Amino acid sequence: STLPDAGRGAFATRSLKKGDKVSGSPLLHIPNRGFVDMHKLKKTLDGKWIRKKNEIVGKQLVMNYCWGHVASRLLLCPYGAGVNFINHNQTKANIKIKWAPHGIMSHNDSWLTLSSTEMYEHKVNLALDYIASTDIEVGDEIFLDYGSAWENALNKHKNRWLEDIPSEWIEYGPAEVWNRNFGNSPIRTSAEQQHEPYPKHLLVRCKKNLSKKNYIDQIKEKHDKQLFNISDKGVPCRILERYHNDRRAGEFLYDVELNLTSSKGKKKAIRREGVPRNAIQFVDAPYSTDIHLQNSFRFSPQIPDEIFPDAWRDNIRGNERYKVNT
Repeated sequence: STLPDAGRGAFATRSLKKGDKVSGSPLLHIPNRGFVDMHKLKKTLDGKWIRKKNEIVGKQLVMNYCWGHVASRLLLCPYGAGVNFINHNQTKANIKIKWAPHGIMSHNDSWLTLSSTEMYEHKVNLALDYIASTDIEVGDEIFLDYGSAWENALNKHKNRWLEDIPSEWIEYGPAEVWNRNFGNSPIRTSAEQQHEPYPKHLLVRCKKNLSKKNYIDQIKEKHDKQLFNISDKGVPCRILERYHNDRRAGEFLYDVELNLTSSKGKKKAIRREGVPRNAIQFVDAPYSTDIHLQNSFRFSPQIPDEIFPDAWRDNIRGNERYKVNT
């Protein structure tokens, strides 16, 4: 995206005239936004994690990708191609949403008269069209207006988000950044990590191919290449020893212990020697990335008032049964 810190964005690959359909998407409906609540967890005596139903600590990330309205607990989650790449910009919005024609993408106009409680027993029957609100040229970024309530919520979040953040998150850096910045730096041995540990959110992983008998033949010609691809997170390993590579000045080799688990759950440890640095990487520990912070921004893009049905408002047609915190 052209917006700072917005991540990816959607861009026009052809010229569009005002009123042209840019895209469309069916919608998965969540009748009660309480379904995306995140709860405080506790561990039972038998080692299982269970949630504390009355202790809500936040909302799931999906909240940011589902359309909603401040007057309703209903969430509508689009899954059409590319629509979730469209970012918010109130001043540069060049498309808008409207309900798809009846019968297109299974959209059923009768759903606009149902209450959220009446949607529980039904499958997908709603869809949105994304319509150009002005002429759009090739290469222009596509923007939506998520609504004033969303804009106000984001500004409020920006002003207070550091208040409750744990101290270790202030200097947080994901594994991707660590691998990019320190990918050629020596890895600490397990003994060294006892005195100088890596941040809690980082795990050390080794290339899975090291488990094969001919592992050295597979990697000896790739000392200067990236061995990991985006889907290869490696396997757990302990760094046993670090020593100079006699054949390549300034380079270290490592003796490691791979901790493998078979598809049947059987565990075994394998020692490998002479492992190069690029066969070892950092990965993020589960649920440790910044999107899992309890005070991360969570607020649904808002369906415009002019197309939001009265039947979906919580004070209409007996929706009180499903009251939840917004």
